[in-house]
Amino acid sequence: MIEFTERVERKLRNAQAELVAEAGVGKVMDITNKSKSVVYRWGDADAPDLMSLPEAMRVEGYVRRPVVSLAMVDFLGCEISGAPARETVAGSLSMHAAELVEHVGRLVVEVARAKSDGVLTIAEATRLLDLLANAERIMPVIKDSLVAVQVGGPLKVVGAG
Repeated sequence: MIEFTERVERKLRNAQAELVAEAGVGKVMDITNKSKSVVYRWGDADAPDLMSLPEAMRVEGYVRRPVVSLAMVDFLGCEISGAPARETVAGSLSMHAAELVEHVGRLVVEVARAKSDGVLTIAEATRLLDLLANAERIMPVIKDSLVAVQVGGPLKVVGAG
C-alpha cells in the first residue's frame, strides 16, 4: 500500500491551485457552479478544500491539461504521456485554432474600446490581460499538436479530399 503523506497531499493541493490559476476563477465558477469563495479556496494551496474528481476533470478538460490527474498518477509512481491520441490531433487542431482566433478577436475589440476615450484604466488593463491569458492558454496546445505531427509523421484529415 502506498502511504498518502502530507507531502503527497501538498502536491495535490498545489496542482489544484495551479489548475484554478490556469483556468481562471471566473471560468472555474462557470464550469463547476461553485461560489467565488469556494473557488478561491481551491486556488489557495494552504486551504483545506479539495475539488471533487468530476470538478477537477471538468476544469482539466477546459484547460486541456491533466494538472490534478498528473499529481494523482505521480502518487502511484506511474507516468502518463501528455500527447493526445494521433487520431484526435487533426480534428482538435481546427477547433483550437478557431478558439485562438475567437480569443484574439475579443482582445482586439476590447483594445479598441479601451483606447476609445484616450485613457487605459487599471480595470481595462486587467481585462486585457485576462483576455490575453485566454489566448496564451491555447497556443501551447496548438504547438503540441503540430509537434506531434512533426514527430509522428503526417496525419490524414478526414473529409479533406
